[in-house]
This record gives sequence, C-alpha cells and structure tokens, in this order.
Amino acid sequence: MIDILIFPERLKYRIFKTPIDLRNDAKGLGNLVYRHLGKPGKGEPIVFIFFNKKRNTVKILYWDARGVHVHKNILDTDLFSIPVIDHEQKIVDVDPVTMMALMSGLKVYTAKSA
Repeated sequence: MIDILIFPERLKYRIFKTPIDLRNDAKGLGNLVYRHLGKPGKGEPIVFIFFNKKRNTVKILYWDARGVHVHKNILDTDLFSIPVIDHEQKIVDVDPVTMMALMSGLKVYTAKSA
C-alpha cells in the first residue's frame, strides 16, 4: 500500500504520540486535531498521524480542497516504530523520508519534537 502513498515536501507530518482509539472516524480524529491546534485542521498543510495502543494500526488524516482524507494501515505481524522523543512531548514532527520509513515498517529512532 505504501507504493501508492506520496509524502510531498510541502506538507508537515505530525505524529500524535499518545495512542488513541482508532474506531474514531474523520470527525473524531478531527476533534483531536482541533484540541491540538485550537482550530479546525482544514486548510493546514499538516498530515496528522495516529497510532493505536498496540502500534499495529495507523490512521492518517489530511484535509485538502476536495475534502478530508483518512488512510488506515494495519500491520499483520509487525509493529510501527514511533520515533523517540521527550516523554513530555505529546506530538512529534517528522520529515517525508521518515514518514515513508515509518509506513514501510522501518525502525526510526529519533525525530524533531514539535
């Protein structure tokens, strides 16, 4: 599935470190973004990434001119690696290369905290 996803340089990629209930749909995830930004994420050049507690499932949320996009990826046998950041930080920004590595199941050890 990663082969059809493109992570352009013009976007920011923001990982929510705290696991969430991924039964949330676009509206529920959007509410988390609203609490984080203090405003709706619509129009922001940010891709928001959410993991479940087991870290075997990820949901990606993004708004563009056409609407909201939600992508879900479930790993069968492995876990997603969340970059190591300060324990007090609730989010971490990653670059497109790191994002591609994460979605490919590679281990990522450090990232810049937001």
